Amino acid sequence: MSTRIITICALCVLMLGLGAATAFAVTITVGPSGNYATIQEAVDAAASSGDLIQVAAGTYREQVKIDGKSLDLDGAGIGSTIVEAVDTGSRTTYSITQWTSSVRTIDACIGVVGPGTVNISGLTVDGRDLGPDNFYGIHFFDVSGSVTDCRIEDIVYPASPGAQRVVSL
Repeated sequence: MSTRIITICALCVLMLGLGAATAFAVTITVGPSGNYATIQEAVDAAASSGDLIQVAAGTYREQVKIDGKSLDLDGAGIGSTIVEAVDTGSRTTYSITQWTSSVRTIDACIGVVGPGTVNISGLTVDGRDLGPDNFYGIHFFDVSGSVTDCRIEDIVYPASPGAQRVVSL
């Protein structure tokens, strides 16, 4: 009888633990009345797989890097939530090792590096015509996810108009 009670208690604790592991996904808001003023602060605060970051309508001049997290980044819609590239001298880059073992430097408005699953929707990403060559609006590397209902614009290399090898997504 006591073995049966211990087994039942152990199963209850296990079930509670498994439920708690998935129950901690939260919604984090960005904007004037949100939890955070910047998207990057919200990304840094996202701790659980499946966290949702809701970005209020407005213009956010910032560079966002999502590194090894699984989350959803949702704006208020194309033209309503705008992520603008920061000035060229203020941006940070990161490096990836490609399948050819060569290292590539990435400069992106929104950079997503795995592992993880990241879904981005409802944003306009504006590169502000700031280049440089190989400048990305949204860059995904070694990560699963999707980009839906987004517009990426003004990703150009002004030093060589019409001849850029720029990638917008």
